[in-house]
Amino acid sequence: MIAWLAARIRCYYEQFAVALKLLQQAIEQKADHFVLWLELGQCQQELGLIEPARKSFGIARQLNPGSSEVSLKLISLADISLASRFHNWWRRTFGTSK
Repeated sequence: MIAWLAARIRCYYEQFAVALKLLQQAIEQKADHFVLWLELGQCQQELGLIEPARKSFGIARQLNPGSSEVSLKLISLADISLASRFHNWWRRTFGTSK
């Protein structure tokens, strides 16, 4: 619970790499909670890690097949263009938010 809350705070401040590590710790303790996998996928997506995000969202969907939020996240991954990937890379590399 503490690792998840700390990860949420890090996500709020757009510190996605740190949040990713915290979520991985939380998943080690409670791998059957779909919200953790959903948050992990969001962090991975923000970092431009598209395939790991797709896997995390897939696990979240397996754990909660009725979640419309998971379905929307999977659809959003399919819509990511090359420009979006470049933007995410640029933001990670140079630390700009726009």
